[in-house]
This record gives sequence, C-alpha cells and structure tokens, in this order.
Amino acid sequence: THTLRVGVLGGAPSTPGQFRDIQQALGLKLLPAYGQSECLVISGIGPQASDKQRSQTVGRFLPMSEGWILAPDGHPLPPGQEGEICVRAPEVMLGYYCDPEATRRAVDSQGRLHTGDLGYLDEDGLLHVTGRIKDLIICNGNNLSAAAIERKLLNLPFIGQAAVTALPDPDRGEVPGALIVLRPG
Repeated sequence: THTLRVGVLGGAPSTPGQFRDIQQALGLKLLPAYGQSECLVISGIGPQASDKQRSQTVGRFLPMSEGWILAPDGHPLPPGQEGEICVRAPEVMLGYYCDPEATRRAVDSQGRLHTGDLGYLDEDGLLHVTGRIKDLIICNGNNLSAAAIERKLLNLPFIGQAAVTALPDPDRGEVPGALIVLRPG
C-alpha cells in the first residue's frame, strides 16, 4: 500500500515538466517551499493550489514574514519585475558565527535578509524564483540568468539535463555556455 501522499520540493526551481514527472513517478502531491540556511522557510504553497501554481511558483511569503523584491538600489519593485528576494521574519538568523562583516552584508539595517536569489511576485502575490545574483551572465551589458536559460533548454523535448555557465568573450565580456545531456533517442 502506498501511504506517502505529499512531498516537499525545494533546492532549485523546476520546470513544469520536471514537477509533473516527479509527482507521477512518486505518486504524490508536491508542495514547493523556498528557504535557505539563514531563514529556513521563506515561502510555501499548500495542497489546495492548482498543479500549475505549484509547478511554477514557490508560494507566498509565510505569515509573520515580510518579503520584498528589491532593485539593486534597494527600492521595492512592483509585481512582475525581477529583483533580489529579501525577507524580514522571526526565523531569520541572528548572524553568522564570529563573522559580523558577513552578517552586515546579508542582513541590512532594516533587518531584511538579502537572499542573493532573483525572483518576482506575480499579480496574485506568488513568488517566482528565477535564479541567483551570482549566476548572472553579463553579455554586452545585459544581465542574463543562467537558471532562466537552463529552464528554456529543459523545456525542449530532446534535452534531459542542462547546466549553463558564463564563458569569457573578448568582445562581449561573457557569453552563456551550456552543457547538455540529450534524452535517449
């Protein structure tokens, strides 16, 4: 008898296809959650949400938490605009052990944890994680998200795995480079 009914999915954004395949293979309902060591759970979405919502977002900021998408200058961005995901919550760490400088870089004067992750809020207030600030590829002055390129590649039916990184380019600064594993056939 199969007794496992629900699983929590975290770690990195998945494509809707990966989400569907995992649910089908394990025979359970996946609930995405987003967090990190500095703040264990930042957002989540419950079983009542549609498969589409659960496969494309990591839910809402948790109750008792405040969350923002901030521009590089620190101003909050409106729904639909990508920026850094920041959160202020009771579960945000007090600081890095014996490293006050790293703590000051991670938690600003307003008590907001700067996650280093990129994302946006949609019109329904659902959080979409789109990549990492450190994973940006700067090509001709444009910021390209390695994670977004990976997601596009993984949506192609003949690609099973993909990893994207920056490659140096003498004219453009950096260009995306992809390592891919084709699906059988």
